[in-house]
Amino acid sequence: MEKYKFLDSMGLFIIALLGEEESSVLKTIKFAKSLNCNYASFSFATPDTGTNLRDEAIINNWILSDSKEVRDSSSLSALETNELSKENLKKLWSHAY
Repeated sequence: MEKYKFLDSMGLFIIALLGEEESSVLKTIKFAKSLNCNYASFSFATPDTGTNLRDEAIINNWILSDSKEVRDSSSLSALETNELSKENLKKLWSHAY
C-alpha cells in the first residue's frame, strides 16, 4: 500500500433520485462518509431535457417553477417530489457536508 499513500480519493453521489425518501438519502450520506474519501460531492438528480426523469417530472408536476433550466445540481434541486420537499432536500444536502 505504500505506493498509494499520495493517492486521493473522490466520491460523487447523486441524491433525490425518483422514489427516494429521506431515509434512503440519509443512508447514502452515511455510506459516503464511511468511505473516508478525500473529497466528496453530493448532487441532486436533475431532470435534463430528453431524459425519462424529465418526462416523469413533467407528468407529475415535480419541476419547481423557479428552476425550469437549472444546470447547477450541486446545491440546487430542480425537483420536489411527494417524498422530498424543497426544504427537506436543502436540509439533507446541508447534512451531507
